[in-house]
Amino acid sequence: AFLLRQFQTVFKSITGFDYTGEKPTRLTPEQIHRIPNLVWTFESTTPGKPVQIRMPYSSFIDSDGSGLYTFKVLLTEGSGTVLGANFMSGYNMIFDTKQHRIGFAESNCKLEDVIKPIFPGFSFPTLRPTDVSKLPLPGEEPEMGPTGKCSGDPIDNCDATCDQESGVYEKKGHQDYLNCKADCTIQCEGNMVARGRSGCIDTPWSECSEKCFQTRTVGITSDASVNNGQCNHKPETRSCYTAACETKTGDYLVFIDLKIKRVSPDDWSYAYGETVITALSKMFDVSESSIEILSEAGGMMSQSVKLHMEMRLSLNDYKDIDNNGISDLYDAAQAIPEIV
Repeated sequence: AFLLRQFQTVFKSITGFDYTGEKPTRLTPEQIHRIPNLVWTFESTTPGKPVQIRMPYSSFIDSDGSGLYTFKVLLTEGSGTVLGANFMSGYNMIFDTKQHRIGFAESNCKLEDVIKPIFPGFSFPTLRPTDVSKLPLPGEEPEMGPTGKCSGDPIDNCDATCDQESGVYEKKGHQDYLNCKADCTIQCEGNMVARGRSGCIDTPWSECSEKCFQTRTVGITSDASVNNGQCNHKPETRSCYTAACETKTGDYLVFIDLKIKRVSPDDWSYAYGETVITALSKMFDVSESSIEILSEAGGMMSQSVKLHMEMRLSLNDYKDIDNNGISDLYDAAQAIPEIV
């Protein structure tokens, strides 16, 4: 309680407003930019040389939408300290369990640098990552291409928005390419982006069950001449290795924290989440059903989404191809920081 009071006093003296913890509070952009960064000091393995870890304010303030924010540094533990996903954001962390120590290294990875060569023909317009450096300057926006078509890959999201409270519907908009602007279409369910076809959308994958299976339905539209193109849903089932599915001895658990920029928490939906999972599965050469989003939270100033994810590497999926007495699972796990 003493530490909490001291922190609240210092925080208010710097910002001019109260530190409310997890209680939502309304903040203006000007107030947000007055929030200080935090520096955590740890005893290092080298006596007399403490380690300092900088935590920018953008890592401990989350948007709840509509101008409301919550703080994610909580000084309410009865004893000890919990360093969670917000603290780890922006760092690669190595857990050396044998030596009982943790290593920190600043990370500098951009999802768009990885996903573009993996999906050269990817055409889901709303869910493409954006290379901000290629966006046109104000007044230099590209003109509409002939018949609304452009060549190459889009450089920005489709500007269509899902603006209805309920129902399944389609929205049309425009999307920037390097030298022209083209038509684009998104599917909506209520005010969220959905995956599927016009008026006939898919449902998200269910959580992985104790029996290691998950299900979804895929929307299929029949021929327009039959029942006026009625939408039917085909069930799909796949094996999975997340959630309630029991972890086996010898497997690796990898935790991943990502910040998705230029997507408002108010617009985030399962369609975005499944696209991120697909990208990570290609990036690390693992099954999509071995990756799970554990939590989703709004980022600074409601312009980003933070994801805390788990990826399981199953020992049964790897062999000792090198004949060095060590499973290739170990090699795959050790390669993850290099890939990132």
